[in-house]
Amino acid sequence: MKKIKCHNLNAENNVLIETVAKWYHQEWHIPVEKAIDLLKEIAADPNQYHLVLMINDKPIATAGLHDKVGITSIDPSLKSFKNWLALVYTVPEHRKKGYAALLCTHIEKIAKERDIENLYLFTHTAESLYISLNWKPMKRLKHKDIVVMKKEM
Repeated sequence: MKKIKCHNLNAENNVLIETVAKWYHQEWHIPVEKAIDLLKEIAADPNQYHLVLMINDKPIATAGLHDKVGITSIDPSLKSFKNWLALVYTVPEHRKKGYAALLCTHIEKIAKERDIENLYLFTHTAESLYISLNWKPMKRLKHKDIVVMKKEM
């Protein structure tokens, strides 16, 4: 039987932070050191968080709620938005099994508990996933066919 748990990433868990940073490098070519610094910064900030989904104590997926995301360098009008669902990733052998949706739902639950009114995200690969989770497109960018989405809590 699978034991599934969402683990809140903390700044002292160097092994887990490095694992996630390597995933981001493989998927989006984010330099490992840059990802490590970002994850440690987020983990140390009480207003942000980053989760890792574990199955039988093995990390298989991750996502976070961040104040800033890289898309704002492409579209500065987005800088006024906070509470971004960000860096959603599932290891390839565990994709299409609902783990990303599980993480998103968990992040939304925490956001509601914190009285956050709106969440935002951007994607160029998983729009249908987020639509199925009741996210609404709010803006399309020509850059890589990116859609910016919003969810009212």
